[in-house]
Amino acid sequence: MLTLRLAFPFALLALLTAPLHADDAVSFKKDIAPILVQNCQACHGAKEAKSKFRVDTFEFVMKPGFSDEPSITPGKPDASELYRLLVTKDEDERMPMKADALPAAQSLLVKKWIEQGAKFDGPDAKAALVDYLPRIEHPAAPATYARPLPVTAIAFSPDGKTLAVSGYHEVLLFNPENGELIRRIGNVAQRT
Repeated sequence: MLTLRLAFPFALLALLTAPLHADDAVSFKKDIAPILVQNCQACHGAKEAKSKFRVDTFEFVMKPGFSDEPSITPGKPDASELYRLLVTKDEDERMPMKADALPAAQSLLVKKWIEQGAKFDGPDAKAALVDYLPRIEHPAAPATYARPLPVTAIAFSPDGKTLAVSGYHEVLLFNPENGELIRRIGNVAQRT
């Protein structure tokens, strides 16, 4: 029993320091792009590029921002400005700005991806990252609503003949003249 207790920490250390296998490869398309879209693109996208740094395409991710420091140095996370800004302890400098730090698992994925050479496995380096992310499946809206639902958004079509109203994981289209339901568009975010 004592031998087993002494062997366990060494076995664990061997597992944690073992080289990555091919199936442990981090995918930009599947692993990194969703992190960038969810946590970075609001401030570093096509419409707004704070510090002249953009993450809306792989091509832009690889370009330096205002600091002219390489955003990604393949094989070297510590020489990669993007990674440094994600893990710095300085809250005034850490990204995402004015938000919680990325979960450790996500920071580790970014680090591993850079260590593995920061390879691109998407369809086109110039394509918008959101274009090749998997579509999020949302729960189905109820067949009927048990009680009135608060309306959080409402809009008329340009011709004024259709009224779009937010629902629960759906948008409801009505004829504004008679209140008749024309169509229900499902598989959307909870509040649209």
